[in-house]
Amino acid sequence: MDDDDDKSKSSVTDKFSIIVLTYNEERNIRACLESLVPLNVDIFIVDSGSTDKTLEICRQYTANIFHHPFENYSVQRNWAFNNLPITTGWILNLDADHRATPELTAELTATFNQPVDADINGFLVSRRTMFMDKWIKYGGHYPTYHAILFRKGFGQCEDKLYDQHFKITGKTKILKGDMIDIITESLNTFITRHNHWATLEAEYLINTANDDTVNGEVIKAKLTGNPIERRRYIKKQYESFPLFVRPVVYFIIRYFIRLGFLDGTEGLIFHFLQGFWFRFLIDAKIYEKRKKASNASGSNQIIKFIFSFIFLFLVFYFFNIMFFGLTSQGNHYSPFLAGHLNYIQGLRSLLLNTSASILNALGFTAITSNTEMLVVGHQAIQVVYSCLGLGIISFFTAFVLAYPKPLKKKLIFIAAGIFTIELLNVIRFVLLGLYWNKEAAKTIDHHTLFNIFIYIIIAISLYFWIKNPVTENKQHAAN
Repeated sequence: MDDDDDKSKSSVTDKFSIIVLTYNEERNIRACLESLVPLNVDIFIVDSGSTDKTLEICRQYTANIFHHPFENYSVQRNWAFNNLPITTGWILNLDADHRATPELTAELTATFNQPVDADINGFLVSRRTMFMDKWIKYGGHYPTYHAILFRKGFGQCEDKLYDQHFKITGKTKILKGDMIDIITESLNTFITRHNHWATLEAEYLINTANDDTVNGEVIKAKLTGNPIERRRYIKKQYESFPLFVRPVVYFIIRYFIRLGFLDGTEGLIFHFLQGFWFRFLIDAKIYEKRKKASNASGSNQIIKFIFSFIFLFLVFYFFNIMFFGLTSQGNHYSPFLAGHLNYIQGLRSLLLNTSASILNALGFTAITSNTEMLVVGHQAIQVVYSCLGLGIISFFTAFVLAYPKPLKKKLIFIAAGIFTIELLNVIRFVLLGLYWNKEAAKTIDHHTLFNIFIYIIIAISLYFWIKNPVTENKQHAAN
């Protein structure tokens, strides 16, 4: 092997170690560890207070047994990465109810008996779900990849209460062998665990609904990314659907469109419980928490919103009027403000020039001054303070800022709203220049018509903006 090859490959002796989390797993742990024996690698057990025979069984396979109180799955995994005396360059992560298939152990042995590409920092392994002794192959449940094997220092567990995945820095590669996941030992256990996980997921969705960037360590949703990122993207789309509607749609897609019915009777039970009942339970818990929060704080929020809205509206509205007075010729005229900070004149010029540019592009001839636009052969219009829509913008901005939603969402909605208002204003000026009859202005004021039209649009927009929901222990949550 020449120097170039040495730079592109890692050491052939760069083996991996295995971390297994346990807590009262005497029914599962032996089969798990037995499946790992052919790998002949170091196994590290991280136990969180087992009171059954779990540790007694573990000692038959490894002396590397460590204890750490369980807070949640993510904390436990990341504690292990940072504190276990692992000397190998790679880490494989399993739970006690996981089994390595013979195909996976053979593939891992072959992979690490030769140099691993230096630019590969992780491997994705598909989960083979076993439910009531039945392999669940359909309904989009297989293959589902998990990044359970990565270079030490290049992976960590997401900081989530449920549905955690390992996030790897750098490139990953898919392995063909499967990891068996014994999803439950009984329906009672299944229901108990999923009830607990539904609570965790509901809390997470409520807590993160107001902040899309709640944690930078969470795997990003990406349609064109790896299988885990794509699955997270699909989950994000699912979460955007209304409560109680989404579990129905999801079950129909999963059981009928994605052929879950081919999994037989066991598949019907699994897909219904895990694909409908569990998701419906999450929505019910979200609804319950929102209702309690609404009952507790609804009145205070309404009062706070009303006072905030009135205060902000008055500030914005009268500031604009005051500034218009300071930048107009008169007793309180300020040459400095008029010459350097006159945003009112700037907005007027922008609207006039934009309108004229559109008309000229359509083949008409439009000429503008600081306050007027003449369309040759048609009308001349004068843009005064009341034409600028500053009162409407003050109302809209005050309402959005006062409403209890995340600041980022408010600012985006305000920017889009102001842009839309002024775009409609430009369209108004174009139509006025072409068709407005000044005689009609004696009986119909175009300012009034425009204001009514805009306020209707604002009311509809605010309604849907408000109605759009903010996208919204000692038990172990599975990876």
